[in-house]
Amino acid sequence: MPSSTRPCLDLDITHIESLCNLEVLLGLGQFTFIGLPMKWRGGTASPIRAVAVFNL
Repeated sequence: MPSSTRPCLDLDITHIESLCNLEVLLGLGQFTFIGLPMKWRGGTASPIRAVAVFNL
């Protein structure tokens, strides 16, 4: 894959898209975000299960 098509990977940047219902986290305090990816052979991206862990 040409470098120009994977700028985030080349810069070691992870980005998360299309999270919803984040407003339920407002005012609940600090949390640790954990993104659990699916294993896809040969892929550079996948859907994730997004988890907010409080009091970790």
